[in-house]
Amino acid sequence: MFSILLQNKRVALLIGGLAIIAIAATLFAVISAGSLSLGGKSTNKIQPPSAKGTQADKPSRDFSLLIPGKSTLNNVLSSNGKPLRTEQKSGGEYLYYSTQYSDEEDFVFLQNNIVSFALQNVFENQSLSEYTSLYGSPALTVYPSSEPTWPFQVFLKNGVATQNSLNDVIAALYFVPQNADSFMKNVASRLDLSKTADESGPNEEY
Repeated sequence: MFSILLQNKRVALLIGGLAIIAIAATLFAVISAGSLSLGGKSTNKIQPPSAKGTQADKPSRDFSLLIPGKSTLNNVLSSNGKPLRTEQKSGGEYLYYSTQYSDEEDFVFLQNNIVSFALQNVFENQSLSEYTSLYGSPALTVYPSSEPTWPFQVFLKNGVATQNSLNDVIAALYFVPQNADSFMKNVASRLDLSKTADESGPNEEY
């Protein structure tokens, strides 16, 4: 009789233990589900917005984060991905990146694997006045031979130039801060920019 009672107790303890394990497993599942629903945003990757108005399937990029004179080829590739194409030219290497328009490309120019300057097209609303409010009056105006009515306003001390259509910024150029002579030799000459506008004359409508 005693052995039967003992066996029954063992069975009851076993059943009770299994019940406790089942309850614990259920509670764990509920807590885990709650954690996922409440904290999912902290674990899921948030897709960054497309940069400079480019298509969502284009890589997001911001050349203003590069430091000309210091950033390396590896820095460019790690932050902007593989370029669409490359070109050896003007004593260095150009890396070209696609934009939403097939005839407009962003590019980085490197010498000895160090960024010399970079140009990024601007497709969002930016105005020249935003830059002048930050940097003051531009120190230099230069004109592309291909589009003299879209001049660059150059902020030499800040290493920034904006290409403009009237007051709208259509491209931003980043370079090592330098004086006017050095800029004309090291940057402007490679981009076919001059201090005078061919035939059309300077565009004064800013």
